[in-house]
Formats: sequence, structure tokens, C-alpha cells
Amino acid sequence: MLDSSSKDFALFQSVEQVLGRREQLSTRVDSLFHRFTELVDHGYYGIILNASYAHEMLEISAELSSKSGEATATFCTVPLRDMGSGLRVLSLEEVSSFFSGIGVTFPLKEELPHCVVVPLSVDGLIGLFCVFKRSAFSGIELEKIALFSAQLANAIIFQLYFLRECTVESYPFEESKAYYESMIHTTEDMIYVISMEGVFVFANRKATEVMGSDILGKRFEDVIVPEFHTKVKSEFEKRKRGEASPTYRVQATNKSGDKIWLEINSNPLFKNEEIAGVIGSARDITDQMQIEQQRTHLTIIANDILQRKNLKEIMDTVVVAIREYCGFQRVLISLLDEDFEAIHLAFAGLTEEEKDQAYKRHLSPKQRKSIFQDRFKVGQSYYIPHDQTPWRERGVQSRLSPAQMKDWHPDDFLFIPLYGEKKKTIGLISVDDPVDGRAPTAETLAPVELFATQAAIAIENARLYEQISHHAEDLESKVVQRTRAREALLETNFALRGTTSWDKGMKIILEGITKGLGFENAELFLINESKRILENIAVVGTEKKKDISLNDMEYVAAQCVAQKRPINVKDASTSVSKQIDPVMNSFAWVPIMTQDDVLGVISVYNSKTERPISDEQLDDLLLFANQAAHFVESTRFLFSPVVENTLPTEMKYKLESGESYLVESAQPTEAFDIFRDAVTHGIQGFSICRMHPKKVRHKFDLKKTPILWLSTIEGADTVDPKDLAKINHMLNEFLKRASDSILLVEGLEYLIIQNSFEKVVKALHSLNDYITVSNSRLLVPINPKTLSEKELSILEKEFMVFKR
Repeated sequence: MLDSSSKDFALFQSVEQVLGRREQLSTRVDSLFHRFTELVDHGYYGIILNASYAHEMLEISAELSSKSGEATATFCTVPLRDMGSGLRVLSLEEVSSFFSGIGVTFPLKEELPHCVVVPLSVDGLIGLFCVFKRSAFSGIELEKIALFSAQLANAIIFQLYFLRECTVESYPFEESKAYYESMIHTTEDMIYVISMEGVFVFANRKATEVMGSDILGKRFEDVIVPEFHTKVKSEFEKRKRGEASPTYRVQATNKSGDKIWLEINSNPLFKNEEIAGVIGSARDITDQMQIEQQRTHLTIIANDILQRKNLKEIMDTVVVAIREYCGFQRVLISLLDEDFEAIHLAFAGLTEEEKDQAYKRHLSPKQRKSIFQDRFKVGQSYYIPHDQTPWRERGVQSRLSPAQMKDWHPDDFLFIPLYGEKKKTIGLISVDDPVDGRAPTAETLAPVELFATQAAIAIENARLYEQISHHAEDLESKVVQRTRAREALLETNFALRGTTSWDKGMKIILEGITKGLGFENAELFLINESKRILENIAVVGTEKKKDISLNDMEYVAAQCVAQKRPINVKDASTSVSKQIDPVMNSFAWVPIMTQDDVLGVISVYNSKTERPISDEQLDDLLLFANQAAHFVESTRFLFSPVVENTLPTEMKYKLESGESYLVESAQPTEAFDIFRDAVTHGIQGFSICRMHPKKVRHKFDLKKTPILWLSTIEGADTVDPKDLAKINHMLNEFLKRASDSILLVEGLEYLIIQNSFEKVVKALHSLNDYITVSNSRLLVPINPKTLSEKELSILEKEFMVFKR
């Protein structure tokens, strides 16, 4: 083994000093090789670097290059496989098989029969260091080679990654390595550096993954689509002059030769206070651009068909649009009557023979009705796999070859319903032969479903025009109103996809109601089960009703909930029912229902004009109520109670069932410790906290217990602090499902800031009632210094102050 005071060890310690800047790297490595001859007698040395990692090639040492001749180029550019770790000595018989295994033809096995291969690794394989000899290696030579290889790998990484970007010579290597590990090679953005001559000299993992490992050495014109050359050259010249500019989009050719869209952000790269090139990032936005283009095309077409009155023209336009822009090669629309018989058909992508086949092998009304089963539902459509079809030998045979199919089977069926008023089925869109050969998902179907909804509006409009041509003026106003209502419904549906917040979502729904249906006032209430009241959640208009008791059945709102049906009062003077202020002569209440359960109600009225609510408006209002119910159902978190652990030890803290505790402390650590003590002793827990769930789980070693994050940033496992109704609803649903439970609500100060002290206390009253009824436990940590004496006194009256 080498001694730390030896000449050899001193040589190894100076490796990084021997290696200079990147521009002189090959020369300095060659110099290092010459110094290494002191350590190994009569050896020939070479390096293979993995281009996808280092993005630079080092030449084979001069001695080996002179021996290998033309083999050098192949030897340098071979892509490396995972070599594992540790030095390997190859015998004469193994040399050929080893290099053949990594794709290298090396003709010197007779002249240099002995070879040592050492992986060069720094947090991952970057290449191989190979030493060839005529004679066998001694033990001390192998030890020196192993130590030298480790130093060489660190020196190469130091040169290729750190000194490339950094002008501070003494910057720590570990910080540089961590920077590139986390910020360059693990990012999903493409990071690149272009020299002043327009040549790629650096590309990170993502860039080589998308554009190919051979991008280094190419000019940017080699990968940019020609029609964007002028744009890119202009931006490149700006960077060379030191200018920065906004993000821009171009098309490029990826490693497979396909055109992709890139969103590029670039800046001048400075070295020693001079511009040395351009550094930039690029993101593949092809899917985004395709979706944008698809939506643009379909929106234009939708706006077009909404203006048309000829039913056949609309249907023909719809099938062609779906075929051209939604990824299906064949499309059939069937409009249905009351008995589910097909009365109008339109085709796209079918031959005349296939059209005849479609007429002869169509589904019966009974078979069409069998489509609408929950087990087939994907998004708002119905996908029936070939092995689950309720019929046989129906439809038109697929043209897809097996090679074109992924998880789509030629006998699969996919139907997109066309809905009219009151969600009545007015037709079916049948699509076949997906271009990508894949089975549908809710995400891939969303654009065509949105377009189908607009197509249904257009079709219904056309039917209305056909039926009422002699009453055109009168009914045209209804078409406009209905179109506006449905468009508002679509816009509302689209807007709701961007939020899970009940506070934001309910306001979006009410704005859609007032905009689309023309009401001056709209209010939305949700049921608070513990207090048996309707809580006012959102309002549009000048008035805001107070909460409504469900126990007084003389009130219209309570009747609407109890009867589970809409109530439209056109003349209050003839009604004996009570009203909540402000008293109106005409108003309507509509229940928000999911299956057979009432979640809340929507109230609409016109406070200024006092116009009565029409029956048509009430029908459309029901659609918004259904939309509200779907939004609540799809955005509420329902957690199954689980036990974190069941330790045999005694619990550290004793808590009374049915009690709510205020844990007063500057930090919430004690409350979390009490919570952890409970959930690790067989009690089912649930926490909503301001501290991020990852930190909570790490700090308090919680793996199974459900935790939600109080944050205005929407995402998985987050809840908006303004959604007090949603928070109470989730906690109540958890308590219903749990047998023996405990809740922790951390971040009371944050809730008060986002709402108000009065609103938060009101919510805590309801939560306290839930705790009592379910015989659970509640922990609420609070820093007393953040509240006034009056506020703290109110909380201490509502809760039991926890004391050890």
C-alpha cells in the first residue's frame, strides 16, 4: 500500500493542480500520463469517457494512439454500459471478449495482451480508465493504478463541470459537484452551452436524452428547423452582445428526426468578465403546443357551427373536425330520438362499403342504452373493451394492424355522448382506429368531450331552428339565451379544472350562473350537519343572507332541502312560506345533490328588476347545481382511517375522549408529540397543518397517518386556508369513518390571517361539536402571544387547555 509521505502519494495529491482549465485539458491529462510513467513500467494508457455524461472526449494517450492507429476514434466514442465498481484485470482471452461486449474492435491483443480496466466514478460512472501492457501487472502497480484512477476521476469532473462555469478558482469542489448534480443533470429542462462560434460545447442529461448524445460539436443550425434559423441567429447575436431577451419558441429536430417545439430562455455566458458563449435552457412543449393548436382549431370550428342552422352541415363539420384534430381515423355520429333509434348519421374516414356495413350492423336501442354503465365510463365518455362488449358482431371492422396497436384492441368501442337539455342523450359519437393505437384516458378525451358538448349545443340549436322556422324571431332569443347558458356552463367547467378550492370554485359557479342565465343575485349554501344549518359560502350581488336553520320547515330553503327538489316562487304574495331577508317577490331555490344526498342549495333572484325566474332558467340552473355537486365530490379528500402503529408501551399523554384541547406554546412541537403518541398507540389520526407534510413526516416519523397542508398553493394533499367549510367537511367525514380517532389542526394563526378570528372561531365551534358527537379528540396548538387577551380568552372557554 502507499504511504502518505511517499513521493507517489504526493504525486496523486497534486492531480488537480496538474489539470488546468478546460481549454488545456487534453494537454494536461497527457502531461499527467507522462508523470504516471514513474508508477507503472512500460504501460500504455487510455481513457474512454461516456459522452452522455461528460459531454467532452479526451484523446487516448499518445503512446496508445500510436499503437492503435485507426481504432482510436471508435475507442473514444463507444457508449458505456454500467460497469459496476472496482478494478478488473483482463487476461489475454478476456481482452477481446470484453471490448467486443462494449462495441470496440481493438486490434492490439497480441502486442498488448494484459489489460487493467478501472471505472472512473464520481457519484456515478463517467468513463473507463484502461492500462495496457506487454507483461503482467504487479500487485503494487495495481494498487497505484486504483488510487491514481480515483484521483483522475475527481480531477476530470473538477475540470469539465466546475471550472467551465465558475471564475472563482478556490470554490469548493463538493459545492460544484452538488450544484451540477441537483441543478443540471437532474433537471427536466434541457441545459446547454453554445460557443461564440455557435457550436454546442455542453449539454446536460435531458438535452442529450431528447436531442441525442451527438449534439456536442454540432452547430445550432444543425438542430433548428430551417424556417426558424433567422429567429435563432438573431437571438444568438443579441446574447453575444450581452443582451438578454424574453423567452421565445422555435421548432427543432430531436434525435429521432421528429420535429418538436422548444421554449428557450438564454443568456450570455461570462468568463473572466468577458462573454465566452451563450448558456440557455430549453423545454419540450410539443404536447402543450399540440393541445393549444387542437383547442384553437376546435374552438374556431365550434364557434363556426354555433352560428350555423343547417343540421347536416353541422354534423358533417363535427365528424371531420374530430377526425382531423382529435386523433381518430374514423368517426360516426348518430342522432337519437326518444326511443334511442338513430335518425341522422354522419361519417368521416369511412369508405362507402364501410358506411353500408355501419347501416347494416348498427346497434339496437337496447344495446345503445347498455353503453351507459359506470364500469365503462372514462371521463364523460364510455370505453368498452373488446372482452366486455354486451353485443357481438356489431360495428365496422378496424383497419389498424397489430403493429399500430398499443393497448387498443380492434374490437374495442368508444362512445362520446351528446347531451341536450336536462342531460338528455340526443346522440352518440362513435370513434375508432386511434392514431396512437392507445386506449383512451380521461385526459386524452377531455378536448373531444369539450368539443362534443359544443357540438351538442350546435345540433340542438339547429333542431330548434328546423322546428320553429315560422316562429324564428321569438325562438331565436331562446337559442341565444340557451347558447349563452351552455357556453357559460362550459366556461365554468373549464375554469373549475384549475382549482380544488371550494372558496374559489363556488364563486366561479355563481359567476357562471349570473353571467350565463342573467340573474342579478346568486348565493350558494352548504349544509353544516353538526349545527343543522345552511352556511352561506359564496355570493354574487349586493345582498348576503345569513345562515339558515334546517329545523324550521316554514322556510323555503329548508323545504328545498327536505323535498330534494327545486322550488320556484314567481309570486311570493300567494305563498305562505317564510323568506330570509331580503324579502323578494320572486326567487328560486335549487338543491345541490349527489346521488340521493343533499350537499347544499343555490338561491337566485333579481333584487333590482324583480324579474321572475322562468322554467327554462330553472332547468339551466339545475345544470349548474349538478356541476357544483360534481365539483364538491371531485375535490373533497376522503381518507380511510389507518393506525400508524400499535406500540406495547403505555401512552405518554392521557387525553379524554370527546374533548378538544388547546395546546399553548410558542412552537407546535408539544402538540405534534402528543399527536404522535396517540397515533402510535392504536388511535387513528388525521392532521391539517401549516407545516409541510414532508417535514412533519420526517420530523415526527409519521408514514401512514393522513396529513394535509394549509396553503394557497393548490396541489396534491393541500387545502386552501379560506376553505373553512371544506376543512370542516373533510374532518367530519374522517370522524364518521374512524372508530377511535384524534385530530390535529396546526396553523390557527394562519387561518385567522386568511379569514378572520370570528370566522375561524365559528368553524371551531362546529368542529368541537363533531368531536363531542364522535367521541374523538382534537389538538389545536396556539402561540398565546399571537392573540389578544380577549381572543385567547374566547378560545380557552371553547377548549380545554392542555396541561401536563
